[in-house]
Order: sequence, then structure tokens, then C-alpha cells
Amino acid sequence: MLDKFRSSGTLSHQRSSHPTLLGTRFAASPFLSTEDRLALERVALPARSVAAGKDLLRESERAAHIEVLIDGWACRYKMTRDGHRQIVALLTPGEAANLDALLFTRLHYAVRTLTPTKVLTLPCQSASKKDPLSACKRDPLRRAA
Repeated sequence: MLDKFRSSGTLSHQRSSHPTLLGTRFAASPFLSTEDRLALERVALPARSVAAGKDLLRESERAAHIEVLIDGWACRYKMTRDGHRQIVALLTPGEAANLDALLFTRLHYAVRTLTPTKVLTLPCQSASKKDPLSACKRDPLRRAA
């Protein structure tokens, strides 16, 4: 059925060869101005493909960047005492895998891909220790949180 729509050209959502933040929650945020969105686009690293079943982020890892899913599904999970994974969130295209990296220095969960995934990476800037709110005021990523 999907092949029929592809051949007819009636798919409403076309994938870009150069994925951007368009279609993500950052692009739809009412807290970001057009200039903020453009600034995020400029600092975004090129999108990369990640195979299914791979960890994007590991628990207790330093949070130096934000991963935004462009295509595919992933999950946040925590390891239980008996070594099993407990899924705490499902992530769909357009969602940030670790937006709380803006607030915490280490992750309290891991993120694993469930399907082949395309991910866009946004570097975080650490907040000033003297005035943590000053970085939030200047940094569009922190305002989007």
C-alpha cells in the first residue's frame, strides 16, 4: 500500500537529504524566536545514521550534547538491580532524547535505538557557576527546555 503512495507522489511528508530541526519540537517551540532556531541549525552537527539496537547514550555518561531523533524510534531505559532493562520512555521522530542534559551533568538513564534511526546532535553549553540563569537567558537551547 505504501509503495502505491510513493509511486503516485502523494506522500505529504518528504524526507530531506540534509535533515534539520524542521519537524522537531525545537522548531515548534513557542519559546524560540526565528533567530534562535537559525542559531540551533548553525550549531547542529551533521545528522548520522544509527543501526537498530545500539546505545545512543549510556547511563551516568556526561551530558555534553543533545540528540534529536530525525527518523526512527528509540527508548530511554534504566538498568534494574537484576540486570534487566526497564523502558521509561519511547522516543519518536522529532523528540530530543536527552533534553535534561541542559540541567544535569550526568544522565540518569540510557537511550537505545529500536529501529534504524537518524540523529541530529546539538552541543550543550555549560551554565556559568556564578550565574546559572545567565546562560539560560543567552542560550536558545536552554530556553526551549
